[in-house]
Amino acid sequence: MFKTIRVLLAAGCLLVAATALQAQAGQVELALDRFLNTDGSVDIEALRQSGYEGKLDFDGYDVTLNPRTGAPQVFAAPGATVPEDRCWHDLTTFDEGTNDYVSALVVYNGKLIIGGRFTDVSGTGVGYIACWDGANWEPMGSGMNNEVHALMVYDGMLVAGGEFTTAGGVAANYITRWDGSEWQSLGTGMNFYVLAFAEYDGELIAGGWFNIAGGVDAHNIARWDGSVWQPLGPGMDEYVSALAVYNGELIAGGSFTVAGGIGANRVARWNGSEWQPLGSGVNNYISALTVYDGRVYAGGAFTMAGGVYASYVARWDGSAWEPLGSGVDNHVMSLTVYKNELYVGGKFRVVDDFAGDCIARWDGSKWQAVNPGLSQAVLAMQEYNGELISGGSFALPYAGEWGRYVARWDGVDWRPLGHGLDNWVFDLAEYDGELIAAGVLSTAGGVSADHIARWDGSGWQGLDLGTNGLIFALTVYEGDLIVGGSFSTAGGVSADNIARWDGVSWYSLGSGMDEFVNELAVYSGDLIAGGGFTTAGGVSAVRIARWDGVSWQAMGSGMNANVAALTVYDGHLIAGGNFTQVDMTDINRIARWDGSNWYPLGSGMDEWVYGLTVYNGELIAGGSFSTAGGVSAENIARWNGSTWQPVGLGTDATVQTLTVYSGELIVGGEFFTAGGVAVGEIAKWDGYDWSPLGSGTNGHVFALSEFDGELVAGGRFTMAGEKSANYIAAWNPEAVDADGDGIPDYSDNCLTVANPGQEDNNGDGIGNACCCVSIRGNVNGDHEENIGISDVTYLIDYLFGIPLGPPPPCPMEANVNGDFEEDVNVSDLTFLVRFLFGIPPGMLPPFCP
Repeated sequence: MFKTIRVLLAAGCLLVAATALQAQAGQVELALDRFLNTDGSVDIEALRQSGYEGKLDFDGYDVTLNPRTGAPQVFAAPGATVPEDRCWHDLTTFDEGTNDYVSALVVYNGKLIIGGRFTDVSGTGVGYIACWDGANWEPMGSGMNNEVHALMVYDGMLVAGGEFTTAGGVAANYITRWDGSEWQSLGTGMNFYVLAFAEYDGELIAGGWFNIAGGVDAHNIARWDGSVWQPLGPGMDEYVSALAVYNGELIAGGSFTVAGGIGANRVARWNGSEWQPLGSGVNNYISALTVYDGRVYAGGAFTMAGGVYASYVARWDGSAWEPLGSGVDNHVMSLTVYKNELYVGGKFRVVDDFAGDCIARWDGSKWQAVNPGLSQAVLAMQEYNGELISGGSFALPYAGEWGRYVARWDGVDWRPLGHGLDNWVFDLAEYDGELIAAGVLSTAGGVSADHIARWDGSGWQGLDLGTNGLIFALTVYEGDLIVGGSFSTAGGVSADNIARWDGVSWYSLGSGMDEFVNELAVYSGDLIAGGGFTTAGGVSAVRIARWDGVSWQAMGSGMNANVAALTVYDGHLIAGGNFTQVDMTDINRIARWDGSNWYPLGSGMDEWVYGLTVYNGELIAGGSFSTAGGVSAENIARWNGSTWQPVGLGTDATVQTLTVYSGELIVGGEFFTAGGVAVGEIAKWDGYDWSPLGSGTNGHVFALSEFDGELVAGGRFTMAGEKSANYIAAWNPEAVDADGDGIPDYSDNCLTVANPGQEDNNGDGIGNACCCVSIRGNVNGDHEENIGISDVTYLIDYLFGIPLGPPPPCPMEANVNGDFEEDVNVSDLTFLVRFLFGIPPGMLPPFCP
């Protein structure tokens, strides 16, 4: 595995080269959907900034006209997505979540703190508040005796507010602080609920529904200077539920209409001495405030802000209120900034006239979808460990498990809290019924795992102390796990570059090697090690050696350059690498050992060999070569015992690893095409043709192995099949069958409802049992992305035609208003006409069940 060192050194160059390759004129390397807005319009500015020059390929996309504006819209054609991506999943330890809603989130001392109405988290009893350390849930003392609504870090301590009167078993009237080990009161607290916090002018500001703080009058808002509570002027006449700081002033939002004795409709600002309104305010309560792109953003139950229409969300630029497009269709309950965009959460289902289930994002000028959304209200959001965490009243089905009331967004999908690996994987193996992953990683499943970890099918664990340096190779020998790499200790025991694990403890193998070990194999009862070393066990053994269970021995005079791959074929040991001489004889990059001597395999390769395996009775070699045995073979070739032959058209870049899974040859590496077919750094060969594994990975694949009936890939990627998968992922075409009808999801024409016969009367690719998709209104059953006039005319013909037109292919789609009446009728037609042609437009038809 000398390849691993080369990759580490060349990572920066590869990124530059990849970028340059993508921008070559005349090549469509970038997916068209990267330049599409959620409404189907093309983002010309994003396209310009990409630097791409050349034609755009619209193959796989439908171009339609917006039924209201006539503007062109571009959407992926039915079936244009990669259904095989459903076969990929990550290897992550999932968490069950809580037993009731989560309404507050904050990060404290590197840990995620959640508060709400729950009393249990992942099977552990807690009192309305809990701590997630990245791997496990922990209670915080005995918690509170009632709900937590607000959390904040102030003066190095965690502050919590809510409906409780005790914290940690001691009196704490609606507010408390955690010093890292116990709960403490803040004076005598308040006489009723605390709902919001902010820090302003070095003091803690608390808003809520109280009129006494620390024994003094303080109407719904108060400040804590570190020792006592004080009011902020006369306060408000109704509750304060949101706070923010903007342009040196404190902004408060809630249900009040008077602040500091003056009119201020649900929002006001405090300049340090007095309250002032923000324009004419809003017409209903505010639930959330934040600052983004130099403006204050407010969300709540209002539909007017500053006298203009603003549906549940608006922004204040310092002098006037503005709407955010056409807003959302229901209450906004939380706001946060994540990756330079404003995320909006609440109860809504429609955002700016497109679907947006309870969460959406605003980039400063337009709305973008967060797909998929969430099933119920989003009450709180917080960034943690690079991901967006959401808390609310939703439940989240994922990979057969349910994450309740708290979830994380990795940029692609929502998942329960859980963790995989934190860094690159160089090799994989199965040992003692568990999957072993090794490489650069330092944590697995959130627990310490120094360069090596084990997966038991449901969770990750470390192997004692692991090693103090990189691991490049794994194998099993005489019942022990053998690891090779570039390290000097394993489990705290001296072990130079090679060690063994017996399932309990680490041991050395003699005095080890003087340099790194790249690859391991077992041959004729001996352990074989290859790499960059020149001594093994203190004796001369140039880049390859064998261990007989007692001592290290040389294998001839060795190679003149590194060994990177080993396997056994036709009773011989095969070694590959970058060497050009073996036992002082010219042998190019691949050689065979018969137990006594080294021999060439034809004239060998013109460049590195990184991977070896056996498939269909032939030896397969992968690497960075362009010829094998003097014939053209792009990065992969096969040896039938006498001659080298190409494997189809090969790949367009380096092959790093090979294995056989489900009767097919699986190849991973740094390539983007195999046999001229687009693949994502992993591909399969069935003996005749190359094909992708879904959309593959977004980074190099260094290791492949089979575990528990699945193909497992490891490398430097963070996504597999367009899903989050940090450095390790599993592929199993037969495992994903969401509706249990015996049809794998990747080929099922109805994913959510059993349709074992795959009936599809109208031939549209959507099974009869699952005809209602996305939003109702597609009366004619053509499953175009947009609802249009053709749907209106179809419905008119069906209801009033002479003779009557044919019934809609899918009654659920034709039930436009979603009233669940047995018959499609004129009310559905009226609803559809109002949506398409009303002034103002009518409501968007509801979603399918």
